[in-house]
Amino acid sequence: AGALIGRVMSQRRGSNRPRPMRRVPESSPLPPAAAAPSTSWTPSTGRLARCTQADPFAIRLGDRPLRDYLIEIGERWVVDLEAALRAMDDVWVTLLPATDRGRPPYHPRILVGLVMYGMIRGQSSLRTLEALAARDLGAWFLCAGLRPDHSTLGHFVDAHAEQLSDDFFVSVTRKLAHALRLKVGDVAIDGTITESAASALRALRLEAAFQRRVAADAHAAEAPDDADRQRAVAAAYRVEAEVVARVEARKAQRLDPTSVAVAPSDPEAVFQPRKDGAFRPAWVPSILAHESGLILGQSVDATSESAAILPLLGQHGRILGAAPTCVLMDAKYHCLSVIEPLVAGGVEALCPALSARNAAVPLEARKTFDKHLFVFQPEADRYMCPRGQPLLLLTHQTDEAGRRYSRYRSASCDGCSDRSRCTKSAAGRMVKRYEGDALKEAIVATLRTPEGKARYRRRAALVEPPFGVLRERQELRRFRRRGRRLVAAEFALHITAYNLRKGLRLWRTPGVRRPFHVTSLHGCWGRPINGGDIGPIAA
Repeated sequence: AGALIGRVMSQRRGSNRPRPMRRVPESSPLPPAAAAPSTSWTPSTGRLARCTQADPFAIRLGDRPLRDYLIEIGERWVVDLEAALRAMDDVWVTLLPATDRGRPPYHPRILVGLVMYGMIRGQSSLRTLEALAARDLGAWFLCAGLRPDHSTLGHFVDAHAEQLSDDFFVSVTRKLAHALRLKVGDVAIDGTITESAASALRALRLEAAFQRRVAADAHAAEAPDDADRQRAVAAAYRVEAEVVARVEARKAQRLDPTSVAVAPSDPEAVFQPRKDGAFRPAWVPSILAHESGLILGQSVDATSESAAILPLLGQHGRILGAAPTCVLMDAKYHCLSVIEPLVAGGVEALCPALSARNAAVPLEARKTFDKHLFVFQPEADRYMCPRGQPLLLLTHQTDEAGRRYSRYRSASCDGCSDRSRCTKSAAGRMVKRYEGDALKEAIVATLRTPEGKARYRRRAALVEPPFGVLRERQELRRFRRRGRRLVAAEFALHITAYNLRKGLRLWRTPGVRRPFHVTSLHGCWGRPINGGDIGPIAA
């Protein structure tokens, strides 16, 4: 018994001993040094040559290059990302200051590369990015050992917000699309609600905004030369003007204006419901996802997802040179203001009239009978209600927006058991038919065919995964910048980071890349490197 206890105790003591670090065996599938990306690094020339830049391949961990260590630990995408960013000098030169006077700036590749690397890692705070440049190996490599601080990053994004939100995104995505041989195909469009950086607890209603502006005026009058007080007055006027505009808009829509509130730190953001039902100041970012998985369009609006349709299609056209063949959208886009421009431009639109959950509700369980339950019969020029009673043509009219419509009314509502769920009018149920309703009905008929169902089934697989990656991996649950201008730039950087990560993964797939030594106006990726390995670089 004593010997048995001794063996058990010795085994327990041995289990707590530190184990030697596991080494990669010689038969590891990791790429050999001969097939690794090239170690040659050429600095930018022209106006970019004045920028502060350094050689990332000169960084070593002990006796080995940092590049080789990143590849060994499975972070080869960081090496590919650096090569891809280095291939875009035609993009970076547009992000330089207008004058060459003063202190040499950081190379735009370093600043944007650090921001996008942090976003891919789920860390987009400016101070966190500054810390990454000091301690993270991937950030070391992308920054080539340089350490831009948070104020430098913030000033750079603020100075180039308009370019980052549109031209920069389009230029980078165009290079990706050219390198991956993307062709025009089906796309999916969707949007979501993302919370603003403003505090909901400090929101002001109309009376509070007025009092705040009066107090700011009085405070500024005491010291007219104080710049801080003058800025506070200007901010108070902006908040009051925003509240007044929204109150007037609510009154025009015959809605209750007393619920209107504005967050002073981000007055352009609008209170909207989150997924959990809580109302917070928020923005509505939208994306256009290509069937390859890349995002070829992105936009941010204060409230409307439909308002982003034309900007998204415009970016798609600038990237691929043509409109998509078909646009897949969910039920909230089923309106003439969205469908008519698409059809007029020769783009097929597949968009159901009802969400899948709403369409599955049986007739007996519905609280109200909506218009979609009434079937139009063009040969007889009438509607048929869900209980088989006709609605005949009554009049032709024009609404406040100038749209023409026809009114159809039923004379058989008396005695119907579903009258209370259908209408409260003593004259019977009335249905309006607008001039574009035939187009909407044709789209619904297409979605009922087997081909239409199979084609529309791809929508969720195209557009939902990017939102999941942005939210769960890139931690885009709440914007960190305030104001439409900076919010749009932040979202565009998130989408560009997503595209680069996705594009590099697709580019590593055999048979996807373009052949090397391609010369084109926009450039592409493909210079042969050691051992025939192809690295992403511009021609």
